[in-house]
Amino acid sequence: MKGFVTVIILFFLTGTATAQSPEIEFALKLSLKGDHAGAREALLDLLKKEPANLRAKLELSREHYYLKEWEPCFRLCRELLDQKKDTAIRRQTYVVYGTCLDASGDPKAAVKVFKKGRDEFPSYYLIPFNMGVTYYSMGKKENAAEALYASARLNPHHPGSAFYLAVIMDEQKNRIATLLALMRFLILEQEGSRALAGVELLVRKMEGNVSKGDNNQMNITVEPGSMDKKAENNFSTVDLFLSLSVATLYGKDTQHTPAEKLAKEIQALCTALAANAEGQKGFFWEFYAPFFIAMEKNGHAETLAYVLLSYYTDPGEDISAWVTEHRTKADAFFEWEKNYFWPQ
Repeated sequence: MKGFVTVIILFFLTGTATAQSPEIEFALKLSLKGDHAGAREALLDLLKKEPANLRAKLELSREHYYLKEWEPCFRLCRELLDQKKDTAIRRQTYVVYGTCLDASGDPKAAVKVFKKGRDEFPSYYLIPFNMGVTYYSMGKKENAAEALYASARLNPHHPGSAFYLAVIMDEQKNRIATLLALMRFLILEQEGSRALAGVELLVRKMEGNVSKGDNNQMNITVEPGSMDKKAENNFSTVDLFLSLSVATLYGKDTQHTPAEKLAKEIQALCTALAANAEGQKGFFWEFYAPFFIAMEKNGHAETLAYVLLSYYTDPGEDISAWVTEHRTKADAFFEWEKNYFWPQ
């Protein structure tokens, strides 16, 4: 999981840069095809002609990372950090350097690099994000969550931050925080294996605290991570309300389709969030909860349910038909999401 996310980030760092020279473009195409040795050689050839080309050195450091050539990667990163002229290169170098240190087996050194980079570039979201990934690999989940809170605030549209927050909250048994991070992640990443796994987990977590016992009696449990009333991100009341709502859906004779059921569950969750938001503390209450409360008030809960279930490989005729017939609703939701004002 960790390697998958990190590699994606390193690839797309390049995509945010300014126009590249033809030689670098050629090297990047080789890299995207998985020919990292070929990309490395192309960049080395370019540096023979242009030894001061900082962009070529940065891209070369990434190819060394992919090839697990740690010392050449470290050497290039130190050289790039010694120069002061190009701040865009410097901030990306902190990400590559720290990630390379982590991958080579020295996460403590990686954290030191990330912290230094964060101090120099406090508004660059990929530095705290990668620091959070490193903390997670070290088993320091509280530190990881704090770093990921920072990266999510700096870039609310970054799916990786929401993804890792969902993973950590699930491991800490905070169901509502997990659901909020999962839904945010799935809004941002709509394709691929992570999206499919995310939808499956979302459906399970929505219904996971309710089960039928003898004589169809409903049993409800509340996850321990949601019950610490002294802690931030305390969702004990919301968790119980959602579980009661799911139990009511189970107990009714009326049969609901999966999409109808998920829509009602999302509406119940957002209603409970709105009713309990006053005076609450913590990242999930202060950052993600207001988004979903506003989403439901703007009438997008049903749309979100159908859109999320459409991620399944075979979503079913009813879901596919709804998405096709209500394309304007889906477009309106994503337009609203794009223009939502996130608190800083």
